[in-house]
Amino acid sequence: MSVKDAPDTPYRDVGACLVLGAYRREQVPTAFIQMSGDLEFVIEIPRQVWESAPRRVIEMDDSLWFRLALR
Repeated sequence: MSVKDAPDTPYRDVGACLVLGAYRREQVPTAFIQMSGDLEFVIEIPRQVWESAPRRVIEMDDSLWFRLALR
């Protein structure tokens, strides 16, 4: 993934990571929606990443850009 620190700075590669995003509800197929209490969410992880992760646990990691890691 590439990010910019400010509008006038160049993009820089921060490597593979998990990020949070938002979509309109009608943009997401119902079959992909998960529920936790009243919270609806979707997790999309590329197949090659998911299959190579031995435990498949999402954790916080302060050393990463978006602080989410698939372990």
